[in-house]
Amino acid sequence: MTPTSSTGQIRRLDPKRDLSRVADLVEAAFGLQNDPEGSSVVSQMRNLATFYRTYPLASTLATNQTGFVWEEAGQLVGNISLIPFHRRLTPIFLIANVAVTPGFRGKGIAKALTQHALRYTQQWGHSEIWLQVRSDNQVAIRMYQNSDFHFFGAISQWAKSADLNLPGIPLGSSPSQFETRKRQPSDWPEQKIWLDWAYPRETRWYQSVDLAFFSPWAWLNPLRWGQLMRLEHLCLLENSRPRAFLSLQKTETKTDGLWLGLPQDPDLNHLGRELLKQFLKSQWQGKRLFAEYPLGMAEEAFTSNGFTRLRDLNWMRYR
Repeated sequence: MTPTSSTGQIRRLDPKRDLSRVADLVEAAFGLQNDPEGSSVVSQMRNLATFYRTYPLASTLATNQTGFVWEEAGQLVGNISLIPFHRRLTPIFLIANVAVTPGFRGKGIAKALTQHALRYTQQWGHSEIWLQVRSDNQVAIRMYQNSDFHFFGAISQWAKSADLNLPGIPLGSSPSQFETRKRQPSDWPEQKIWLDWAYPRETRWYQSVDLAFFSPWAWLNPLRWGQLMRLEHLCLLENSRPRAFLSLQKTETKTDGLWLGLPQDPDLNHLGRELLKQFLKSQWQGKRLFAEYPLGMAEEAFTSNGFTRLRDLNWMRYR
């Protein structure tokens, strides 16, 4: 236990007894009650908390539940999670779920938890520390900047509400030069280039699908077939030339994922708009959709097809 003030203390997260309270704290701090993606994460945390209470030994073996909490008079009022992973041979920690109960904000708790987490990671030598923070949360951004974190990218998250009464929003006729077909193996090299740009390797580790599974050659591994059967790939053609790609990731939750492969040229918005329009008209089954894309890119493509911007997130890295 590390004292940090006369009334509060920082201690290591105990998944068995803390995870359920952390889920409540994160849900309240970030207002996730009406956020399907956020609610899904909180639900997973609660399910894991139940699992650890049922099987206490499992919590002692967990390697992905590193973090610290702030207790005040027996009340858990602050949290910081550290998610470890590796990029090549470099150990990396993602700082996540930095949350403080509203009534205890402005007391330096988040900063103290962040500094404590940074000291903890120093024992791994040349490790890297990354985090995501809402682009409009200037208080948190300044705090991280003062702790020597630096911006290195940003994404926007988009969602389209479920529509059980298709065809849903009115969709005009596509220009005659556009048509769609299933992606072919010969399309993959170009699709891969565009995916690597939109979803960089250094940040895609946390996403819910391995983009290597998008390769047409992934079917050669029978162990992947269960996941591959949930993927569908669409190619947008302009005058018979592949111009953009869309991959649909079907899930067992209420939301399916979209992954856009668009060229880096002035037609990006136009091609994205036509790609989404064609998908919604021909393949969408009315389930809620979720997508991420680089901040400031293809915004009109999403909004013109009925998507709502959920949030913008900055990626920051500690030096």
